[in-house]
Amino acid sequence: MSFSYAVPFGGYLSRKVVVTLSFILLLAPAILALPGGISGSVVDSGCMCHGGASDEVLISVDGLPEIFVVEEVYTVTVSFEGGPDEAGENYGGFNLKSTHGTLYEIDNSVQIIDNEATHTEEGNNQRSWTIEWKAPSNDRVSANFVLLVNSVNGDETSSGDQWNEFEFTTMGENVGASGGGLDWTGADNVPVWKTFLIGLVISMIIIYVLPKEGEQENNNGEE
Repeated sequence: MSFSYAVPFGGYLSRKVVVTLSFILLLAPAILALPGGISGSVVDSGCMCHGGASDEVLISVDGLPEIFVVEEVYTVTVSFEGGPDEAGENYGGFNLKSTHGTLYEIDNSVQIIDNEATHTEEGNNQRSWTIEWKAPSNDRVSANFVLLVNSVNGDETSSGDQWNEFEFTTMGENVGASGGGLDWTGADNVPVWKTFLIGLVISMIIIYVLPKEGEQENNNGEE
């Protein structure tokens, strides 16, 4: 169960993963395969020293379901292919974060910093990492993931390195169910009580006002 894609030309989706692809064409952050990993503001602001995202770097994610079960723990493998040859040291790095749920490391190649998974010094000489993700307790939310990877040549400069970014979503079992997710106050969604009130007013006009106007017209005609 996995999916792969290449920005910006798309790819193929797994049968068990619903993916929301986001093609980042403007100022998206790049990842350096730093020995200690990256997270937080480094990921948010980043730098463009590696240029734009490369469609030669193919990202794969394995283990996430289309619809998650609350508090279920999923083993997730993230990996990529393409970019410069795997030579020297520090030839791979990544950062994965999610809007919901909890990420856990399962070996010394990955560390968790502020609920973001990233490589360690021991894990930057590879291009595949396995982590665990515990689904949230709320089944009316969607967990949105952002994965950044960097394929580097290990020469300790940004020259020749390539990176890519992938966004995807897994949903709770009751997303959109009553009591969660639906907005009844938007311009396109008239609240039920307003519909009822409008109907009540129209009914009163038909029952009470119109007959009285008809009676007055009849009385005037008789006079």
